[in-house]
Amino acid sequence: MLLRTLEMQGFKSFPDKTELNFGKGITAVVGPNGSGKSNISDAVRWVLGETSMKSLRGSKTEDVIFGGTSSRKPLGFAQVVLTLDNSDKTLKDKDDIVTVSRRYYRSGESEYKIDGEQVRRKDIHELFMDTGLGADGYSMVGQGKIDSIISAKNEDRRELFEEAAGISRFRHKRRDAERRLEQAQENLVRLLDILGELENRVGPLKNQSEKAKQFLELSDEKKTLEIGVWLQRINRFTSDLREQEHKLEAADASYEICENEIEQLESEIAEVTQSIAESNVKIEELRQTMVSYDEQALHKEGEISVLQTKINHQKETIERLKNDIAESDGMGASIFEQIDEKNVFIAESEARLANKKNELQGVLGELESVRANDEENTKKNLELTRKLSELTMNLSECKIKASQALSSIEEIKSRQESLDELIENADRDIDLISSQKSESDENIAFIKDRISEYDNSMDGYRLKLKSKTERAEKLKDDLEKLERTLSEKVSKAQMLTELEKNMEGFSGAVKAVMKQAEAKALSGIHGTLSQLISVNNEYSTAVEVALGAAMQNIVVSTESDGKRAVNFLKNNKQGRATFLPINSIKPRSINERDLDDNFGFVDVASKLVECDSTYRDIVENLLGRVIIAEDLDCAIGIAKRYSNRYKIVTLDGQVMNPGGSMTGGSLSKNSGILSRANLIEELEAQAKSIEAEVENAKAAYKTALEEANKAAADVQGADADLRNANEELIRAEGDGKLINDKLNLLNEQKLNMLSEKENANGRILLFTEAEKTASAQAEEIQSEIEKTEAEINALTEGADEITQMREQIRKRSEEINLELLTIAKDTE
Repeated sequence: MLLRTLEMQGFKSFPDKTELNFGKGITAVVGPNGSGKSNISDAVRWVLGETSMKSLRGSKTEDVIFGGTSSRKPLGFAQVVLTLDNSDKTLKDKDDIVTVSRRYYRSGESEYKIDGEQVRRKDIHELFMDTGLGADGYSMVGQGKIDSIISAKNEDRRELFEEAAGISRFRHKRRDAERRLEQAQENLVRLLDILGELENRVGPLKNQSEKAKQFLELSDEKKTLEIGVWLQRINRFTSDLREQEHKLEAADASYEICENEIEQLESEIAEVTQSIAESNVKIEELRQTMVSYDEQALHKEGEISVLQTKINHQKETIERLKNDIAESDGMGASIFEQIDEKNVFIAESEARLANKKNELQGVLGELESVRANDEENTKKNLELTRKLSELTMNLSECKIKASQALSSIEEIKSRQESLDELIENADRDIDLISSQKSESDENIAFIKDRISEYDNSMDGYRLKLKSKTERAEKLKDDLEKLERTLSEKVSKAQMLTELEKNMEGFSGAVKAVMKQAEAKALSGIHGTLSQLISVNNEYSTAVEVALGAAMQNIVVSTESDGKRAVNFLKNNKQGRATFLPINSIKPRSINERDLDDNFGFVDVASKLVECDSTYRDIVENLLGRVIIAEDLDCAIGIAKRYSNRYKIVTLDGQVMNPGGSMTGGSLSKNSGILSRANLIEELEAQAKSIEAEVENAKAAYKTALEEANKAAADVQGADADLRNANEELIRAEGDGKLINDKLNLLNEQKLNMLSEKENANGRILLFTEAEKTASAQAEEIQSEIEKTEAEINALTEGADEITQMREQIRKRSEEINLELLTIAKDTE
């Protein structure tokens, strides 16, 4: 695998795109100090994932970006592209040419790419693992790197050897697996805690879920009902509109029916007028017939009267004859005389009767002649009357037509006036409805704008709610983490405090002495050595191992105090303990000047211990000749240098004893007593710090929760406003449709009225012509009627004379009839 090209842009002293080509031989970059030679190796190290700004000779990440000069502005990003020849397939599963690039922006964003595809820094680190080319590989050796490798610890040198041997990939995978296992274990503990907490929250959350579900169902039901209400209203309005349309259609139909009825009535009036004229003719005929019947009735009455008189006379004759018969017996002889006289009288009477009958026949002939003349006059009178009736009917029709024409003209003019008023009213209504339509359109546009604003506001509120909710959830998670951490710290501190209080890990004799000291039964007891000293955690293991059993030694003021404590243990059979009198213990030290020159030397153990000056001699006595080394190899080297004269303890607790013996392995169960107090203090300090963080987190979570609730309320309010606006839009659109329909209807009515008004003048002209024609015809018919009436009057005067003659003849006939009766009576 060979390096082919290195492209830099905006990296340190390379503001412009600069590309360096490398061949198969050795490439040297030569230049004076400060010319940027080291920036090339820094670019290679940086593109391969180096994150230590100290290694890149900078203080912060932005230092890798070109910072500008007096004549050039600074750039906003830095980019390095490294191209490798992978023909030998050192990098498996890659092409012959492999390109690695890294870009960093001044805003803090960073990206890695392999062959143009964006990857993680971890991917680049794993790609070059076991190749020696990584950020920590041995292929790049900078200034002072050789010295640091030589003087490095064994573990650091081991990494280089492992990298060269090709096993660093597997060590990395092992560490990664262990780390993931630890994370999985931590996650498992956390999950158990979360599970426990969530189990407590299941009940309330279930109730809240049911309430929320019920709320959603009721909300959907409410929405459905509201939509149903509006649909019902729309349907009702639609049905009302259809009903009104049907009423209008019915009114139009009624109007047409009325017009047809009026036309029918007019035709019926004409027919009735004609029928009246015909009836007048028939009445006149009936009057003439009645006159004839009256004359016949008079004649018949005369005949009846005559016959009745005859009957009465015959009855009287019968009675008289009966009387005569009754007297005949006594009158005998005179009867024949009377009979003769009567016969003579009868003969005379019959002669007179025959004369009268002849006279009556003459009168009847005259009467027949008069009747014939009267019938002729009657026929002429009937013809003239019929003609007069026809003329009268025609005159009536002409007058009716003229009157109808005038009435129609008046109606049309009245209709024109009413049309003008209706058109003005329609214009006012159209203006009013137009203004209402404009207001409706503006209202609809306004509502739509409001809906659009509400939609935008809704989106904003939702984003805000989501942001606030996510922030609240994040703060809640952080708070829960802090609370769990605090609980762990407090629990661990309480557990360690309880162990410290119970002096767990100390022998029974030490515990017994300390209890007596607490009860004031023994004086001069200062405490165990582990309770009187403190050591940094980094060195606590080494110091504990160095002290060994001396950790449980009891510090007393004087030998007398120690003696009393020994006697107490002896008398009470409490075991054995070691006592350290302050007044008799002398310090010890190492008199070697070159200790600091030893590789892996840390310090003398007594110097790593902090304590009161009262106990310094005891510490110096126990630890003044103990050396602390970094690891066992360093301890062995130091022991050999000083011929195994000193006790050397490593940081992980391995021991090189004086004389050359070695003690090591896992720590004893008594280890950790010294670090326990430090750990308790550290845990308590951490707990206090976490408590403050918890309070801050609670306050922040409370604020975030309030903001989220406020955002939720804003969302609900915006949703309600949006629903109200949609409802208003539905109502406004419905009202707008009604207004549009009403406006269209008014415009149509106005057009119809204007059309009717335009047609009215033509109709007036037609009716005026019809009225003139009818009036002219009426005048002509009136003149003919007057002529006919004059002829009828003349015939009427002739008829009066005939009537007088008939009356005279009738009287003469009656006189003759009376005379005939008298003659007949006398004859009898």
